[in-house]
Amino acid sequence: MLPRELEGWIEQAQALHREIPVFASYFEFYGYDSLFKEGGGVQCDLEKLDAAGIRTFGIAVANGGPAYFQVGPDDFETAGPPEWALENLRCRFDEAMRDIRRCPRVRIVATARDLQPGPPGGAIGLIPLITCHSYMVTLDVIDEFFHKGLRISHPAGSTCTLWCRAVPGARVHGRRAPVFNEYGRQVVARMNELGIVIDLAHMTDESAIEIIKASHKPVIDGHTSSRDAVPYCRGHSDAVLRLIADSGGVAGIHFADHMYSLKVWGPKYEIRTDREKTPGREPRQWAYNRYLLATVKDPYERARLRKNRAAQEKFYREHDLPPDPQPPRAEDRIATLADMADHIEHMINVMGVEHVGLGGDVNGITPHSWPLGMDHVGELPHLTAELLRRGHTEGELRKFLCDNWRRVFAECLPP
Repeated sequence: MLPRELEGWIEQAQALHREIPVFASYFEFYGYDSLFKEGGGVQCDLEKLDAAGIRTFGIAVANGGPAYFQVGPDDFETAGPPEWALENLRCRFDEAMRDIRRCPRVRIVATARDLQPGPPGGAIGLIPLITCHSYMVTLDVIDEFFHKGLRISHPAGSTCTLWCRAVPGARVHGRRAPVFNEYGRQVVARMNELGIVIDLAHMTDESAIEIIKASHKPVIDGHTSSRDAVPYCRGHSDAVLRLIADSGGVAGIHFADHMYSLKVWGPKYEIRTDREKTPGREPRQWAYNRYLLATVKDPYERARLRKNRAAQEKFYREHDLPPDPQPPRAEDRIATLADMADHIEHMINVMGVEHVGLGGDVNGITPHSWPLGMDHVGELPHLTAELLRRGHTEGELRKFLCDNWRRVFAECLPP
């Protein structure tokens, strides 16, 4: 629902979204209907993309992590060995790309030339992304996925890889990843050479700084926020955001309420820390994960059962595990478009208007995590109306909605 104070600005905002070929950096793909239904999608569909004027976006085709199982505070195990993770990813990436290509309204962006937007209502450019590259054990694997269509790389996911650390510095099989190493330098150089955009999402500041130093191309963070403004969130410090800008890169505003609003993150953080520090009150998912690792030997079956709600609930009942404390739900949404705009303005003050853009995490966040006043992709003009109300010019909004991302990708992708 449009906030009343924006009623005088919404027509101008909608006109901008019809005129500007809007570019967003991070949508997650969970099957055809998660993004490409004609209408009726919860967070996104073709009708909503057209209402927002979105003509290009980065699409997380698959997660490159080998199905991580959290078993304790910052402690993770994996569903299977690296060779299984690689083969599993090959299959899922190929299957997802086939599924995406079913939509007659999409085209895959492989080169800088492909960034030229089509007409409104025409083909939507998709830039394939894999999040968490724990499978990248050789440079040949990077080449392989580049030829499959990969054009954006998250070196880190929620855990870590062979050559960088993720937030919050997790341990896998009892070991922490290095901040950066010689193999990481080789990976960064190869991605620069091929034309894969390096995305620092989920990465520790220490690893991010080293990657920025090693890259001769701009780097990005496709969905992030300022950890100086919202302490404890998984965004970056203002110092790292400035370094991203200095590289020529762009940071995209995260759409999840707790990433840009301290009044939301505070309760979520307190619930998490109280639960993890209280003996006997660890998240019950951890106990379920340990059970799967001990009793199920097939990696594919482990990965399937990890998120199987019926199997989880059966385990919780049998072991008399009470529900975990929950953060605010949909009916308790408190973050607003004004909060989101406040954070955008903070990032612009830190990085400059040429280095901040639309981020997302569409489908990666829950419906109740969107700000009050913007419930889905089709209502992105509501955010633009709030920025117009605050005095941001159409020229500044053109940079935020399109030009900044287009500049970076034109520089980084193959010609």
